Amino acid sequence: MLRGDGAAALGLEADTGTLTPGKCADLVVLRADDLDVTPVLDPAGAVVLQMDRRHIDAVYRAGRPVVRGGALVDDPRDLVEGLQAAAARLGPLPRSIVPPRW
Repeated sequence: MLRGDGAAALGLEADTGTLTPGKCADLVVLRADDLDVTPVLDPAGAVVLQMDRRHIDAVYRAGRPVVRGGALVDDPRDLVEGLQAAAARLGPLPRSIVPPRW
């Protein structure tokens, strides 16, 4: 069973941290059968060094499907509006980290 030490450290292990019925979970399912990844000898290394968004097969957020078969399940407008609102709350980037435009 997968263990969520981060959830335990925050005192949230009753609600999250493991893939257990009744707990809240986010899950990403990656395809590892493409030629650019196969054979997978080191799963963690394959995810970090070889996979990108093309390998995403499914995403579940709080147990609800967000992506299936590599495509969004719902209309992305609500998501985009939420991201734009979050960006507006954060404000502009400090000039020190904005890359120069040549």
